[in-house]
Amino acid sequence: MREVTNLLDVSVGFVHNVVSCYQAFGQVTNPQPWFYGRRRLLDDKDLSFIRAVADAQPSIYLDELQHKLAIVRGVQVSLATISRTLSRLALTWKSLSRKASERNEDVRLLWELDMARYKDPEMFVFLDESAVDGHTVRRANGWSVAGAPAVERSTFLRGTRHSILPALTARGMIALEIFEGSVNKERFIRFLRENIVSPSSACVAQGTDCQRSQN
Repeated sequence: MREVTNLLDVSVGFVHNVVSCYQAFGQVTNPQPWFYGRRRLLDDKDLSFIRAVADAQPSIYLDELQHKLAIVRGVQVSLATISRTLSRLALTWKSLSRKASERNEDVRLLWELDMARYKDPEMFVFLDESAVDGHTVRRANGWSVAGAPAVERSTFLRGTRHSILPALTARGMIALEIFEGSVNKERFIRFLRENIVSPSSACVAQGTDCQRSQN
């Protein structure tokens, strides 16, 4: 054993423990190690459940996760235990970004490939509805593995809200309409006709020379 310790630069006790494990279990480590301290309340299945819940609902609070553990797994633990467990699973609390559950990634990719053939930026007019809903409450933070963003898929709630329809070009905003309610087909088409394709809107996009020619 002393020759082995000199070659590997380890202690005699370490070599003795390795030889003893190999003689007793046929391997260099103890398959039944003795852990000191109180046994953990959460087993591997509980940890898998916590990770699955955090992945499905990143914005869940500690007390809500505590309630789910009690209902589904039948385990009663403190909030401090849940916090330490999340830290042990490398789950951190960070700003939450949102991804619409209605979005189709395949259709989006096809649209991007189709639009890549246009080279002149002056050809584009971008329109997108924005809205403010006072009844929609969203949590700003959520759990995710360290180094990965916290993303939650959710259906955007609609109700009484104020909508904004802007029209943007390479030269800036050429039209804007703010109104109460949601955007429907008729309202969107009317916005296009009255604010985008009308002569006055064309002048805004082309500059003051168009206004002089009309005058």
